[in-house]
Amino acid sequence: MGIVIPDSALGSMAYGINAGEKYLLNKLKAALPEDCLIWHNIDLPNHYQPDIVAYLPRFGVIIFEVKDWVKRSHPLEDIESVQR
Repeated sequence: MGIVIPDSALGSMAYGINAGEKYLLNKLKAALPEDCLIWHNIDLPNHYQPDIVAYLPRFGVIIFEVKDWVKRSHPLEDIESVQR
């Protein structure tokens, strides 16, 4: 299991996290080995704050920007054409 920082990001009272971010954090925590670190909303230089940053010692760093998109929230009437 990966290590999520802060660990409160997965709690029921987590602040500033949407459902998509929480879903991805849970999946990464379960799938990655224990030497991997996963940060939520870490502050980086130049005022950049990615949703999730994962550090995998054998591979490097992965930065995620999660878009919590659901079909019912999209303004297009013909949403089926977008999914193809």
